[in-house]
Amino acid sequence: MAFSLALIGIAIVIVNAILHRDDPTPDALADEIERLLSGNYGGWDVDNFEHRSLRNPMLREYWHRSMAVGDLPEKWVRLGGEGKNQMREIIRQLRELAEDLRK
Repeated sequence: MAFSLALIGIAIVIVNAILHRDDPTPDALADEIERLLSGNYGGWDVDNFEHRSLRNPMLREYWHRSMAVGDLPEKWVRLGGEGKNQMREIIRQLRELAEDLRK
């Protein structure tokens, strides 16, 4: 019994390691936010963004800021001028971060 539980645990760790996705680049996260803001998205894009689990603390902070400004991503298209400006500022900062990382 204990042996089979150990095997199941090892299998779970291996499958998790195989299926694990890395954090997006700052540019990729900016692109996602921009697509959601413009309404140019499809499929599971909204759900994937809402349930994103970022390990990088800087990217996680930008993700939290975007969710705080715009509430749910499916509502971002209807944001007023100030909300859209705040989202564009987040996108700009992510692109700057990407540029700094390339240097």
